[in-house]
This record gives sequence, C-alpha cells and structure tokens, in this order.
Amino acid sequence: MKNIKLLRDRQKTIDTLDNKEIEKLIGTIRKEKTFISFRDEVIILFFVFLDTGVRLSELVGIGVDDVRGNIIIIRRTKNLFERTVYLSETTQEQLSRYIKIRGDVETTKLFISQDNKELNRHNIQTRLTKSMGRKQ
Repeated sequence: MKNIKLLRDRQKTIDTLDNKEIEKLIGTIRKEKTFISFRDEVIILFFVFLDTGVRLSELVGIGVDDVRGNIIIIRRTKNLFERTVYLSETTQEQLSRYIKIRGDVETTKLFISQDNKELNRHNIQTRLTKSMGRKQ
C-alpha cells in the first residue's frame, strides 16, 4: 500500500470571460485616457487574453529587459523553465509604445503602478475586477 499513489483531486474550473465581457472590459478601460488605463489595455488585450496567454504570475515577473523585439522571455514560470513567447506585430507596437511612455524608473519590472512601483497579482486582479464591475 505504501507504493500506491493517490489520485489527484479534481480542481474547480476557472471562470473565463466571453467575447462580450472582453469587449466591455476594453471599452471601460479605453474611456479613461491615463497611463494606467493604457497599461491595463496592454495587459488585457495582448498578454492576458488575446496574444500570449501568459499566466498572471508570469506577467508580473516580466522585466523590461525580457522584451526583445517580437519576443518576450518568460522567466517566472509554473514549472520553473524559461520559455519564449512570440508577439504579433500589433502587440509589439503597443508594447513599444507602452515602454516609451513608462520611461525609466527604479524597478526593472515591465508593468508598474502610477507610483512607479512593481505591480503584483493582486493589483492586477483588483483592477480588472473593478473594470468589469464584478465583486471580488
């Protein structure tokens, strides 16, 4: 009996956004004309949902130096192996624009707050939840 592995428990399915919810979220964010709303649009449109599919924990670990033209090196992965993510032309353009607007700050992390501090998973989750009009 000692050598028998237990079956893994089934995990709850994670709720995802449908196309209408994504459009609503993007529309809400685009109404604001701030650095933060532009940052959120880059996060939502290109990283989280449509282009790369990176995990939130991977997203907050991306550094400015990890962006290399049309690729991003993901260093903080679930399985601890680095991987390369390729960007579409549109994503590359928006990301370049974001990096120029972001400017040079103390942190090397790509996505920052309005106080020039690193974003963490909770910051992003809270922002997206508020933009969607959902309760946490």
